[in-house]
Amino acid sequence: MILNKILSIYDFVFQFLAKNRIEKKDLDLQYIHKHNIVVLMTGLLMWAYAFIAYCTISSLIPGIIGLLASIIHLSSPLLFRFTNKIHLISGIMLGAGVIHQGTFAFFTGGFSSHILIWYAIIPTLAGIITDNKGLTFWFIIVSLISLIFFSLDLYGFQFPRLITREGFLFSQLLLIFGWIFTSTVILFTFNNLINEKSKRLADERNKLDNLLRILVHDFSNSIHVLKSTSTILLNRGLKSDGNEKRDPTKFLTAIKKHSDFLSDTTSSIKAMYIMSNRNQDLLIQEIDLNKSLRLLLSILDNKVEQKQLSINYDYEKNKDIFVHATPHIFENQILQNILTNAIKFSHPGGKIDIETKIEDPTYLELTIKDYGIGMPSELLNSIFSPEREATRQGTAKEPGTGLGMYILKSFVDKLNFKIKVESQPDQGTAVTLLIPRVTELHNA
Repeated sequence: MILNKILSIYDFVFQFLAKNRIEKKDLDLQYIHKHNIVVLMTGLLMWAYAFIAYCTISSLIPGIIGLLASIIHLSSPLLFRFTNKIHLISGIMLGAGVIHQGTFAFFTGGFSSHILIWYAIIPTLAGIITDNKGLTFWFIIVSLISLIFFSLDLYGFQFPRLITREGFLFSQLLLIFGWIFTSTVILFTFNNLINEKSKRLADERNKLDNLLRILVHDFSNSIHVLKSTSTILLNRGLKSDGNEKRDPTKFLTAIKKHSDFLSDTTSSIKAMYIMSNRNQDLLIQEIDLNKSLRLLLSILDNKVEQKQLSINYDYEKNKDIFVHATPHIFENQILQNILTNAIKFSHPGGKIDIETKIEDPTYLELTIKDYGIGMPSELLNSIFSPEREATRQGTAKEPGTGLGMYILKSFVDKLNFKIKVESQPDQGTAVTLLIPRVTELHNA
C-alpha cells in the first residue's frame, strides 16, 4: 500500500517534469527516469553534507555553497520542462555535486580530505544517466580536479582544516554508509536490468522458435500440395477431355488456395517484423469510423458475397464517431483481421453484427460478432499466444496461419487499445475493442 502510494506520487511528479518531452516526443523518457533516480539517490547525501558544513566548519563558505549546490541538484529535473539536452541537465546536476564536494574538501584538508573519494562515483553516475560521452567527460573533469588538489598539497600549499572533530566523524559516517547505499543501489539496479534483459531475450527466442516451428510446418504442407498438384498438371496436361478425373479445375483451385495461404502468411510475417522493429511512436490521427468500415467492407465484399452473409451496421447512428488511432494499423491490421475472421468462421447465409456503445465518453466500444463455429475454451484462452499449435480452417475450408490474433494483439497494445474476445462452440465469437475516441462532434 505504501509502495503504491510512493509510486503514484512519483508518477505524478514525473508527468509534470516530462510533460513537454512527452508532447514533443523529442527524448527517450528513460533518460528522465534515470536522472530522477540519481537525484533521489544522492540528494539526501548532498543536503546532509551541506548541513554538516554549515554546523561544523568554522567558515560559512562551504555551508553556503553546499546549500546552493543542493538546491541546484534537487531542482535540476525541472529543466526537462524546457529542454531535451540530457548532457546539459545532467552536467548541471553533477557539476553542483562536484563543486559542493570540492569546496568541502578544500576547507577540511584538501587532498587529504576523505570527501574527495566521492569524485570516484561521478563518472559512474554520468554513464548511468547519459552515455559513454558523459562518462568520459566527467572522468576527465574529476581527475583534473583531483590532480590539482594533489599538486597543491605536493608543493606545500596549506589547506585549512576548519571542521570540528564531531563534523569529521559525521562526514566519515556519511562517507561509509553513503558508499554502501550508493553502490548497493547501483548494483541492484544493474542486476535487475540484466535479469530483465535476459528474460526479454529468452522470451523473444522462445517466440521465434515457436514461430519458426509453425511456419515450417504450415509452409511445408502448402509447398508439398503445390508441388504435387503442379506435377499432376504437368503430367496430365491442362486441357480437359470431358473426363472428370482429368479436369484441371480442382487442381487449379488447390493451387490458388495454398498460394493465398502462403501470401497471407508472408503478409503476417511482414506485419510482425514491422511491429517488432518500429520502436518509434506511431502517428495518431482522428479517424472516421464509418469511412474505415465502408472501405474495409468494400474490400471484403467478394468474400461476404461468396458466403451470402449479411453485415449489420448502423452508419447513421455512428456518423459522428471519430476515434484516435493510426489509420493503416487500425484498418489493415486490426479491423480487417477481426472482420476476416468473422467472415471465415461464419456459416454460409449467416450474419455479422457490428455494434458500438459509449459508456465512457472518452472511449468507444466496438463489437464485431459472428454466429459461426465459435471456439472451445482451451483455444480461447490461448488465442493471442504465438505458441499456439493449432490453426483452424474456416467454414469454407479457408486456411489459417495461426498468427492473425497474435499480430492483432501486438498492434492493439501498440495503440493502447483494449480487446476482449468472447466465444462459445457453435454459437459464434464476439470481439470487442475499447478505442480512444474524439469527443468533439464532427460532420460526417
